[in-house]
Amino acid sequence: MTSLLILSFSTLERDPRVQRQIELFAEDYEVTTVGFGPQPHPGVTHLELPGETRAWPSSKKHLLTGRYRQAYWAMSAVRAAHETLNELVGAMDIVLANDVNTLPLALWLAPRRGVHADLHEYAPREKEHVRSWRWFIAPYQRWICRTCLPQVDSVTTVSPGLAAEYHDQFGVDVEVVTNAAAYEQRSPRPTEGTIRLLHTGVARANRRLDAMIDALRGAPDGVTLDLMLVPSEPGYIDALRERAADLPAVRFREPVPYTELVETVAEYDVSIVVFPATTFNLEHSLPNKLFEAVQARTAVLVGPSPDMVDLVREHGIGEVLEGADADALRSALATMTPEDVDGWKQASDAAARELSAEHQVSGWSRALARLAEQGEPLLLAERPCRAHARREQVATGRGPARGSGPRYAAEPGRCRTARDAAMNLRGASRSSRCSGDEVSRVAGRPWRRRACAARTSTAVSTVGSRQASTSSRSARDRGARQPGERVITRAVMSARARRSEGVQIATSSR
Repeated sequence: MTSLLILSFSTLERDPRVQRQIELFAEDYEVTTVGFGPQPHPGVTHLELPGETRAWPSSKKHLLTGRYRQAYWAMSAVRAAHETLNELVGAMDIVLANDVNTLPLALWLAPRRGVHADLHEYAPREKEHVRSWRWFIAPYQRWICRTCLPQVDSVTTVSPGLAAEYHDQFGVDVEVVTNAAAYEQRSPRPTEGTIRLLHTGVARANRRLDAMIDALRGAPDGVTLDLMLVPSEPGYIDALRERAADLPAVRFREPVPYTELVETVAEYDVSIVVFPATTFNLEHSLPNKLFEAVQARTAVLVGPSPDMVDLVREHGIGEVLEGADADALRSALATMTPEDVDGWKQASDAAARELSAEHQVSGWSRALARLAEQGEPLLLAERPCRAHARREQVATGRGPARGSGPRYAAEPGRCRTARDAAMNLRGASRSSRCSGDEVSRVAGRPWRRRACAARTSTAVSTVGSRQASTSSRSARDRGARQPGERVITRAVMSARARRSEGVQIATSSR
């Protein structure tokens, strides 16, 4: 049976998306899970990480100086996982890595058949509303994406908007697997005289939940709003309670366990799923609550978030607001009738199977099946480094389409095996590191990273043959390309493009 390691720096039993992965693959794969908390499923082997460890970089000296590799391996959760998984390097068939903060660790494990990355957010802009995060963590997140995404075998994420951004910025093909809820067999509940509204989710100020409360001021009679919020920011729920103190139509309800959530949502008529575009991830979200409402057979009200707009209009399961503010919601409530709500509920019932987890997770099944069906895996010391094969495909036009995002070209030099690449990711001795891992960025902003320096000369002669003589050294890039870096890259790419004509090309860096 194919061995599969599911890796996540989260409490697995409380992570719905990872739980769906475990339930999907537990029967067909020999599954090992790595994460926080107790064993999440009786049919898997679980390696628990210490609960007191951190999965976010905290080394200021490494972040401020751009030493992101050291910042990653210095994280306490990564150190604990490295110690726990050291004996599994090269021993697993497939690694399913959840979120970008597990990618270097997954690649270090060097699985025999490959790595699949499932990205729950657009990581480089995850907390862009926080200034300190933009300054210190965002460049680190971009480093992980730039370094690791070209090396994984397949990628999935939660919405079309995030998939397009990963493709545009990092040149990787991404499939969408939404955060759909499991299918439930139920019938829509008829709407009675009072239209009951519900909003569930995490209480964060950047979601501007106060707008929902303000929308009930001046709203027609016969409309109520319940807020079932999970605390996240100290004092925010208390502030919302105070704001709604004079509105008897607004109530606060205690959160329920996830297993009871759909049943609870089914008590209501309309689920409000409105996020202001305060961050990129909120603007392009397809949140759990949208799919939970479908399985509960309730209608939905969504804001102008493009991915939610497309889904709601395609299936006719609710109404799209003109904005994400109180006035837009109040206007929709003023014209809403019980007959409208019943029609949307019937549409939710018709779309429930297509928008269920059982249907949506087929993207994961296809991706892992492609890896599992590959030929007999090579030993770790015999496997080629996928990073260079990927970069050569991009550089020669056989990778992502030109113009679709940043393109990478492999510098001269190879790691001979996947073991060398794994050592490079871990930060082995300088002599063991892969010189080809130092990648030249052809388009886009200069990043803080180790870059291949100058002093390279390349000659290409005759059809189908090339000789390269290389002398390179690594230097730390503090925000600008090293001298000659762009010249080298252009020359190499030009040589490959014109090789078929037998043109001799000789370039040397200035």
